[in-house]
Amino acid sequence: MANITISALPSVSPTAVLACTAGSTDPDGFINSHAIKFSNGAKFGSPAALEIFSSPGTYTATATVVDQFGATSTKTTTFNVP
Repeated sequence: MANITISALPSVSPTAVLACTAGSTDPDGFINSHAIKFSNGAKFGSPAALEIFSSPGTYTATATVVDQFGATSTKTTTFNVP
C-alpha cells in the first residue's frame, strides 16, 4: 500500500519540500520500486525526493510503489508551498 508524506524544508529554500514513501507497505512480500511525481512535472525513481518549487501554490505529489509480483499501489496527496 503506497504512502507519501510531505515535509517543508525552509532551511534549504522557502519553496522546498521533501516527499517520502518510506511508510509504504506490501502485505504479501516487499516493495521492489518507488516513484514520486509532483504536479509541476518533476519525477523521481526513489523513495525520497527533494523538490524546490519555482513559486508558492497548491501542488500534488503522487507515490507509486510496485511489489515483487508487479502489483502497483498509488497514493496522491495535496500540499501548499508558502
